[in-house]
Amino acid sequence: FIDDTYLSDTSINEIRDCFEAESSVQLRHFMNESWEKKLKRATEEEDKKLGLGRGNSSLKYDAGVGEDWIAVGPAHKQRFLEYGGQESSKEDDAGAGSLMLHCKRRLLESPAFGRWLELVTSLGIPSGYRGRVRRFRPGLDYTVAHYGILTQTAVLDATLCFAAGSGKQLMYDEVGDAIDGDEDDAVWDSGDA
Repeated sequence: FIDDTYLSDTSINEIRDCFEAESSVQLRHFMNESWEKKLKRATEEEDKKLGLGRGNSSLKYDAGVGEDWIAVGPAHKQRFLEYGGQESSKEDDAGAGSLMLHCKRRLLESPAFGRWLELVTSLGIPSGYRGRVRRFRPGLDYTVAHYGILTQTAVLDATLCFAAGSGKQLMYDEVGDAIDGDEDDAVWDSGDA
């Protein structure tokens, strides 16, 4: 599942150093190429079928609801879809929700991932986990920070997020002109997505 880059001793040490200094890390292209392609294909197919993303705005709040996706609220705190379906035995023609559920169960809930988290955080092996497969539809869904999400004990959040774009971060020269990268990723990086 995980890209080999993040499995080397050098990368693990660099990630741990960053985590210890910042209490946070963001790893781009975390999934290996095979899984990245499967997930991208499935999510793009679902967005295309629903007419979402790629500049298509939708005011249909029920877009994507059904077919194993359930709307979650309350609207004053959050709105997104949560996958309530099953994991498919056929990875190649599975939908986005089924593939993400597969990654959650086989990767994020695995003892091997717990050991990897211990290596990159130096916090010890996780004593438990909870997780959800959520979908944030472009222009429709959100979460708002609120008092109810605070915990009494320290918790490590490990979030696997898939966002539209090529994954090629937009680079700028010293004047501020774009020199390389993808415009979709620039919108994501800016926080305007």
